[in-house]
Amino acid sequence: MSQEFITFMCASCGKSIKAPMSMIGKRGKCKCGAVNVVPEPEPLVTFEEADVPHYSSQAVVKSVKARRASVAQPREPRSRKHRVWLALFVVAALIAAPFMPKLPLWFGIVLLALCVAAFIPRVQGVSHRLLKLNPAEKWRSGLRLAMYGLISLVLVLAGWSGLASKAEEQRIAAKQAAEKAEQERLAKVANAEVVTLVTEAERAWKQGNSNRAEDKLKTASMTPNASNLSPVRQLRTRMANAEVETLTGEAIKAVKGGDIDTAKAKVKTALAVPHADAIAAARKLDEQIGNATDSTRIRAVLMDLPDGAFRELKEKGKMPSDLVSGYEGLDSRTADFCKAHIAEVAEARERRRLEKLKVEREAAEAARKAEAERKARERAAAEAKRKEERKRRIETNFSGWDGSHRGLTKVIKASMNNPKSYEHVETVYWDRGDHLIVQTTFRGTNAFGGVVTNWVKAKVDLDGNVLAVIGRGP
Repeated sequence: MSQEFITFMCASCGKSIKAPMSMIGKRGKCKCGAVNVVPEPEPLVTFEEADVPHYSSQAVVKSVKARRASVAQPREPRSRKHRVWLALFVVAALIAAPFMPKLPLWFGIVLLALCVAAFIPRVQGVSHRLLKLNPAEKWRSGLRLAMYGLISLVLVLAGWSGLASKAEEQRIAAKQAAEKAEQERLAKVANAEVVTLVTEAERAWKQGNSNRAEDKLKTASMTPNASNLSPVRQLRTRMANAEVETLTGEAIKAVKGGDIDTAKAKVKTALAVPHADAIAAARKLDEQIGNATDSTRIRAVLMDLPDGAFRELKEKGKMPSDLVSGYEGLDSRTADFCKAHIAEVAEARERRRLEKLKVEREAAEAARKAEAERKARERAAAEAKRKEERKRRIETNFSGWDGSHRGLTKVIKASMNNPKSYEHVETVYWDRGDHLIVQTTFRGTNAFGGVVTNWVKAKVDLDGNVLAVIGRGP
């Protein structure tokens, strides 16, 4: 008898499954992995011939497909790739929210629309496929749909926050740009006003009204929003340099007229003028006046003159170039001072020369003593080294065990009746420069077998060779 089978649809993947009738009510696995219970067969119904409707072949096919579609359920995804990619995309969207806020915003809107579409019958199939929802497991699909809804809300909020932050940044940047443009405009107007005031100040200065010019420059330097005050500084410098030049000229006239005190005052005032940078002439004139009137400075120049130049000044009255200013009043005063103090300066130079010679001699003597001490140290070191080497040379000939002299011990044993009975007692030596005197006391048996104590004294060289036996004793 042939075995009967029952055919039914898998509740997970919708494929047709064929099972023996004996499996009815039992569980079995589909190829997709889903567990299904084999259902009872549907009861057969008989109809009268007149009651049986007539269907075309196309209608039958459509009916079967509709039945299969109503029985088939979407398969629950078992792969983790969908969740991994979704998590990665959500994280990337949240990270990109501050920089590209539209990305998480639109992604959240699309995800939220898919969640809403899951409740609309006409489009819920698309939502189920994209969101991997399984209508057969309603509680799991509901949880997943709630998770997707929460993620979409988070993405929408993140995108909305990013757009608001970006709009605020743009507003702040626009405000800063407007403020910068306004500041530049105000600075341009202020700089033009500064130039106008400087021009008016220069006109007043050239007309001889320095006070008005200074007031204009002060007003220009205090102009609000001005960013370029270089015209003010330049005009101040020009005015100061002109004042310094005028004062220096007046000082030169005073010098030529013999009024040194007035010249000093003018030069001092010129050097104190603020904002001036052309003060080289005033500084030189101040130095020349100082050379002619400052006895300390003149004395220092005379002390530092080379011997030849000082000799010409002393014998021929020739002034050194360092003390010549070119102004007759100053040079005559300098010459008078030099004549009055030349002898005193000469004595001071001589004392300095003698002190220098003394210092040089002391330095030479100290160097000679240092060299002698160095050589003495070297000789002492060499002598110590020689003595150490000589001592080491001598001590190598003595036994480190009992202090006996190796060469003399050999000589003594060679002269004994029983060399094996040799027993060392004591060895002493005297250093005679080119040789040593060594005396060894020992015990040994005589010809009658008795133990006796003897000593031997010998002359040996520094290498341990016995040169001669110079004494024996019992």
